[in-house]
Amino acid sequence: MFRFSYFIVLLSSFLCGKISAQNLVRNGDFEQYTNSPGGLLLEDWLPGWYSYFTTPDYYNTALWTIEGVQDYCGTLPRSGAGMTGGYQLGYWGAMPAYNREYIQGELSEPLKPNTLYYAEVYVKPMLKSPVINFGIKNIGIVLTNKHYIRYDSTASYIIEETPVVEYSNSVISEMTEWTKVSGCFIAKGGETKIIIGNFNTDALTDTAQLPGAFGEEQFHSGMSYYLFDDVLVKEIPAAFILPNEAVICRDSTLTLTAYPDNALTYEWNTGATTKSIEIDKASTYSVEITTAEGCEQKADVKVVTKYCGPRCSELFMPNAFSPNDDASNDYFMPMNPEDISGMELSIYNRLGERVFYTNKLDGKWDGHFRNQLCDIGNYFYYLRYRDCKEEAHVKKGDFVLLK
Repeated sequence: MFRFSYFIVLLSSFLCGKISAQNLVRNGDFEQYTNSPGGLLLEDWLPGWYSYFTTPDYYNTALWTIEGVQDYCGTLPRSGAGMTGGYQLGYWGAMPAYNREYIQGELSEPLKPNTLYYAEVYVKPMLKSPVINFGIKNIGIVLTNKHYIRYDSTASYIIEETPVVEYSNSVISEMTEWTKVSGCFIAKGGETKIIIGNFNTDALTDTAQLPGAFGEEQFHSGMSYYLFDDVLVKEIPAAFILPNEAVICRDSTLTLTAYPDNALTYEWNTGATTKSIEIDKASTYSVEITTAEGCEQKADVKVVTKYCGPRCSELFMPNAFSPNDDASNDYFMPMNPEDISGMELSIYNRLGERVFYTNKLDGKWDGHFRNQLCDIGNYFYYLRYRDCKEEAHVKKGDFVLLK
């Protein structure tokens, strides 16, 4: 915590938020504040926020001045008027090495189980005097349903939670621009609190001197202090494909479109990389999507074939045929095979013996069995077929073989 020597202008108004209404973090931009006379704890100033141990700091250009915040912090808030700050690793004086100034906030609603969310916070190191002189890599975000308050000296200085998001690129040492710590995660369900800070032990915390720091000796006896602004947690809507109950007409095409429509990439199992694809056959189509937030999702849809033309004609079977090579009724076969898309035809004699079988659309019986012309008489057929709409049917009956 820093002690301020600047004059604070007392205001009772609340400033408007600057983060999207999708944000589940209460007062995630640190713009809403109250005045608590003499209060130095985070919760004395910021509705929805509180501290774990010691006192994270609150900076607001409306309470100070723009020049005052700029001079003291070396920077202004990323947006709006407010930001917070606290040390994340300390070797200063009598302070324990494991000391952390976590900031803890409230969510407007519990997170849903097995649901994809995105979290982010913008951070910037402060370089202030010989004792605040190095940066760390391990700034993380924890989502939990626990309210952490360190009431006694026996409690751990470090909150033992696993961050859902943790910065891992390099030590955060950028002094000009704010660094975004962000990522996607699947919620366990029921999380109502957000905690930001360094959740690693000192031994596992990566450190480096900040540009313009005050030397090696001070580095080993100093501390790391970070500013925080614009905290966001939002649900990522599930990816989907439209139409979601897809039917394609025979001999036609269909357009499939993946959502969300502002994704960074689309990768279909057809090899296409566009938001929409045009298909011409039934199959299961899937797409892998990288959202604008960098979250990876997958969606699929099963496409079936449907006949969209005129009504199918009734299938007719002859009641007699004469296989005598006179070029008239020499074969037993469907009389209108153009109206079916597939068939299996079996023919039996009066003893139940199958004398003919075909599964070809142009299949037909010439009256022979084992290279011999069958006897005159009654025969029976069993026909399974698909009509022009691809609907399955069974037709059976008897007919007469004549000569």
